[in-house]
Amino acid sequence: MEKTYVIQLSELDLVQILAGLESQAELWERTRDYLESGELDYNDGFIIAECSKLEEAIAIANYYRSILNKIQNQMDSR
Repeated sequence: MEKTYVIQLSELDLVQILAGLESQAELWERTRDYLESGELDYNDGFIIAECSKLEEAIAIANYYRSILNKIQNQMDSR
């Protein structure tokens, strides 16, 4: 069984964590988009993750979004 933790953080700490998770989610969503289309917009300076399997990129992007949603839902319920 997976352990669950209750962690207390300041709002500023939490905002920083959310920003990092958002960045990772976007990285994997861009990677997913690239693997689907084969096209990458080099003008915005955004990179893709090292990954060659579309299913892996989708799963990782969804996982980061899931974590973000869990944290946001907990913040909204306070």
